[in-house]
Amino acid sequence: MPVNIGIYREELREALRILQTLHHSMLVLEELKEDDPNWKEEVQRAEQLKSLLVDSLLPLEDANRKEQLAHKLTIRQKKRAWQKRRKERLKANRTAQQASRVERLREIAAWQSDWQERLNQERIAREELQMKTHILTDVRRRKARAKRVLGRFEKSLRLRQQRQRSKTTAEPELDESFRKRMDTLVTEWSGKLNECVKEEKRLKDELNRQTVGNAGRRRENRWRKVLFGSAAQSALAAGRRSNKEDLWQELVTVRRAWDKFCLPFEPNSANNAGGTVAPSTWILPPEQPLPEWGVYRDGGQQIKHGKESNRYPARSSV
Repeated sequence: MPVNIGIYREELREALRILQTLHHSMLVLEELKEDDPNWKEEVQRAEQLKSLLVDSLLPLEDANRKEQLAHKLTIRQKKRAWQKRRKERLKANRTAQQASRVERLREIAAWQSDWQERLNQERIAREELQMKTHILTDVRRRKARAKRVLGRFEKSLRLRQQRQRSKTTAEPELDESFRKRMDTLVTEWSGKLNECVKEEKRLKDELNRQTVGNAGRRRENRWRKVLFGSAAQSALAAGRRSNKEDLWQELVTVRRAWDKFCLPFEPNSANNAGGTVAPSTWILPPEQPLPEWGVYRDGGQQIKHGKESNRYPARSSV
């Protein structure tokens, strides 16, 4: 019959209870005397307890049962040790996952902060461009106003001269005063006009530089994507924060793979003798070119190289 640890525990607990009761009975017998009327009753009670204790200890002392019990206890200890190790492993995994989650959240926060900063910079650049445009519009408005005022002054001078020629009597003092006042106004508004012209030129130069710079970067990104693919474009973007040497090594590898389609310069080769019209170092696309090659199409003309394909100009070297 297999050993049940729970039943064995209850039997052992019962034997301990009987032993404790027997011990208490022996203490009572030590205090009583033989002529005491309760002596015999207590002796009988002690004998009964002793008999019960012996009957309880016999099954507990069975060797086969004790061996099975030891085996079961060993299995239980191993299982508990495994459970403890499993809990520790799960706890370590949870700690690692929590650390990874925190690191990922930190990276996301850094990425969001980076993009937020870029968006803020772009917004500031747009606002600055818009502000400069508004200022340029205002400068042009003030410039036009200064030109109109100077034109009015010129008309006033011409009318004054016509009136002087039509008059029979001259008034030199009034003429001198009028001429001085007009000279002062013309000088003042000419200075304003010159300031507006200088400010307009400065703002136009700044706007042109900013617009040309943005257009140049956009054009460079488009060509880079066409020449080296989107992976190289993302690598270039990441290269600003990574190792520049690894970046250029990757670009050189991509470029060498792309150069396999470059036509060799062999003036006496059979291909040239066969009537190819492609200049040397022009690019021969693959037989099934991707849509990215479309930007190199030169007016839809064809070249002969094995089979007809579109003609594409070579791009500048790295």
